[in-house]
Amino acid sequence: MADSNAVVHQKKRILALALVASDQLLQIIMLDSSSSESDEEFDLASCEMRLRVRGCRKTPARCQGYISDTIPRMTYKAFREHFRITSNTFENLETRLGLALFITNDTGRPMIPVRNQLLSVLWLLATPDSYRSVADRFGMGKSSLSNCFMRVIKAFNDIAGDIIVWPTGDNLLTVKNKFKENGGLPDVIGAIDGTDIEVKGPK
Repeated sequence: MADSNAVVHQKKRILALALVASDQLLQIIMLDSSSSESDEEFDLASCEMRLRVRGCRKTPARCQGYISDTIPRMTYKAFREHFRITSNTFENLETRLGLALFITNDTGRPMIPVRNQLLSVLWLLATPDSYRSVADRFGMGKSSLSNCFMRVIKAFNDIAGDIIVWPTGDNLLTVKNKFKENGGLPDVIGAIDGTDIEVKGPK
């Protein structure tokens, strides 16, 4: 098993070195070309050379249509069970975090829509699913999902102070008394991540 892993690692290392070498070769060839070429011609030649050296980029096969087809057909209850928030709360979140999650992409690849970022990260937070399975479900790579996760969590932290509000003044005493009366818990002023779970009793 160790030998097999070593072989795979060696192949990856060789491939990485080959890609670096191809970039260096491309730069040398382009620098030797006529200085009278325009930037547009240079970019075109650069793209053509990359295609010849590396070949066309192949997109891995992933699930398609989960966000556009499946989620819109979910009932209110099903959406809440999957994402742990209501669809109305999600719409408010999407509106509020839209600008924070909208990013410009300089790599030429299409930007991951704000809705896709938010839904995928909420699913990741709400379930024990792996990065691999969640990324596949939402039609993106694991590294893209990881970037989305960090971006969304930062956006959540940025608005946390406006959403999580602790009681103060007379309201503080009222909340403490209610917790003590209802649950026998002294000096409690709130609960985070508390959810009522409907449990059907035996018939």
